[in-house]
Amino acid sequence: MTRTIIATICCLPLAATAQTAAFDHYKSDLTGDYAMNGQCMGSDFNLTFADDYFNYGETTCTISDLQGTDDGFVRLIGTQCNAEGDSTDDRTIDLMQTGTPDGEIRMISNGTELLLLPCTDL
Repeated sequence: MTRTIIATICCLPLAATAQTAAFDHYKSDLTGDYAMNGQCMGSDFNLTFADDYFNYGETTCTISDLQGTDDGFVRLIGTQCNAEGDSTDDRTIDLMQTGTPDGEIRMISNGTELLLLPCTDL
């Protein structure tokens, strides 16, 4: 007797799965407060990455999209940006863990690349 087995594979589309993985990675590994030397108090330039927004210095943006890139970054698409109460241009930020034990991340935005450390003084 011959049996035929029909398997149905039901998955999210590949793009949705990749976006979910990027969001999960962002939420669990990249959210938090950062500064270039890991000291946020007294620093003029801090960054905060939250589930639905990011602060980049004086600028706060709503995260309208989050994507994984082919080169391993998590890309945040920031819209509805404001700086000191005034609307400003949308901003895109790429983030990647560097793999160092201190939790350093690499951030690229508008041609500027920074290495940031999690704040240890908050």
